[in-house]
Amino acid sequence: MRKQKIVIFLTVLIDVLGLGLVVPIMPLYVEKFGASPFLIAAFFSVYSLFQFIASPVLGALSDKYGRRPVLIISLFGTAIGWFIFALANNMILLFIGRILDGITGGNISTAQSYLVDLSKTPKERTENLGLIGMAFGIGFIMGPAIGGVLSHFGITVPFLVAGFLALFNTIAAYFVLPETNLNKDHSRKVSYNPLKPIVNGMKNARLRVFLIAWLMFSMAITVQQSVFTLFINRQFGFNETVAGYLMTLVGVIVLINQGFLLRRVWLKRFAEPFLELASMAVMVVSFIGFSIGILWVFITFLILFAFSHSVLRVVTNSQIVGMAEENKKGEVIGLTQGLMSLASIIMPLIGGFLFEINIHAPWILAATIMLMTFIMVLIERRLVSRAKLSTEIPPTV
Repeated sequence: MRKQKIVIFLTVLIDVLGLGLVVPIMPLYVEKFGASPFLIAAFFSVYSLFQFIASPVLGALSDKYGRRPVLIISLFGTAIGWFIFALANNMILLFIGRILDGITGGNISTAQSYLVDLSKTPKERTENLGLIGMAFGIGFIMGPAIGGVLSHFGITVPFLVAGFLALFNTIAAYFVLPETNLNKDHSRKVSYNPLKPIVNGMKNARLRVFLIAWLMFSMAITVQQSVFTLFINRQFGFNETVAGYLMTLVGVIVLINQGFLLRRVWLKRFAEPFLELASMAVMVVSFIGFSIGILWVFITFLILFAFSHSVLRVVTNSQIVGMAEENKKGEVIGLTQGLMSLASIIMPLIGGFLFEINIHAPWILAATIMLMTFIMVLIERRLVSRAKLSTEIPPTV
């Protein structure tokens, strides 16, 4: 089983490394085709839009046919998408490349399903999902630096390398990865309506609360990502290089936190519900700290934010998956990815609009969203505890 985890970890790492190669360079590359700032933003949104449409469907297909074929198809689609993007000679082909990558963008969610399949206990499930965050940390630390070096050989080179990495990943997955879904349901009907998994998830009263919490968490995170560089430039005069350093700092913290501390400290000393609520509370305070606009305060809360959001991401995701039926875990994981993509479509527009009004306003919005999430989950936890207590205490006669 340890070998399977290593293979999945490396699969995700190579995938994220490829993404890290191109993300810092993509706006400049698209700009060479005469794209306006709005169109440049649209290249990020169109990927999220089609990933939102496809992720729940890919998750359901992995429940029906298995994780392995879905992951292989997703990796191959990513490779073709990057090749089209690198070799494009017009805007239409650029959009086709991003759309194809979005449609087949089930790499991470399917890898999460793999790790859930390998888990024997809820604690192990959370630990395994932490490996995904560890891969993201390494990939986004190494990827931008390597991409910057490769761009000196030509601005299309990082995209071509990302495509070849995804193609190598596809071949490796085909020959190395086993099938781990032992609950495949070939008779199951898969709906290609992207909203149906959301409707199905919302029908479960307990799951509904945590799906909404995950969406709200995703909204707050996306606000942070969309205005981070703009804020530190406007407030502190930092350029893109300093922004890269700060993002690397966050990546290192996420790597240490999800790769080591989550398993060896947080899950050993605290219950998951406590970690969830505590992380939400720290995120609320961190967003408020960002809005103050004092450099040392900003850096302090950036570190706290990196710790709290990386714990919350894994713990919440793990608990949502734990509530899902055995033959629907892939669909639910795809649903969480779809909700994250939905937030990535909407919130950059809202964050950018608020930033133009007042540069501190996006942080207040993010803090408000997380505070509402904290209150909602806290109420749900207390209701569940009271219901459990009432069933355990025998009635008096």
